[in-house]
Amino acid sequence: MMSRKLLGWLLISFVAAGSAVYQLSNRGQKSTIVTPATGSAVPSGAVSGSPAPSAVSTPEPVPAGTKPVTIPPSGWGRNPFLTVDEINKALEPPPLIAAAPPVERPVEPSPVPPYEVTAIISSANGSLAVVGDRIVQPGDKVGSETVKAITAHGVVLESGGRTRELPLKRFEDTVKKKETKQP
Repeated sequence: MMSRKLLGWLLISFVAAGSAVYQLSNRGQKSTIVTPATGSAVPSGAVSGSPAPSAVSTPEPVPAGTKPVTIPPSGWGRNPFLTVDEINKALEPPPLIAAAPPVERPVEPSPVPPYEVTAIISSANGSLAVVGDRIVQPGDKVGSETVKAITAHGVVLESGGRTRELPLKRFEDTVKKKETKQP
């Protein structure tokens, strides 16, 4: 039993020592990947630095139109399972895409707020109106609109050259609406 444990520990230490010696001996060597230049075909045997099939290791000639890529001694820094085509695609600059001209949308007028004219007071000095919860006279601002005139039937508002008239809300109309809403 003791000899099996000893044999196991010896085997593990031998593998660890062999791995350390291999890493130390290959520390100064750099591997290179030869990638084709744009527009040329992928050459066979594009990865150099791998062991040659013959017993004598000779460097492979670099085909014309290719550029070598060196791998740093610290490691790949990328996925080692990428194919040569995937590497070449990653090295290509992204295609330039022309930006589409901005679409000009017609400017829609902002929706006008629903004001209600609940009272109009006329006198020799001028007219006043109750619009919403404010008392206004000609020239006053109601939101973004200006009171242009106050007539016996409503208030004329102006905004950006456009005018609209707010009719005077009759008391009878208010009473009828409330009666129809009650069950």
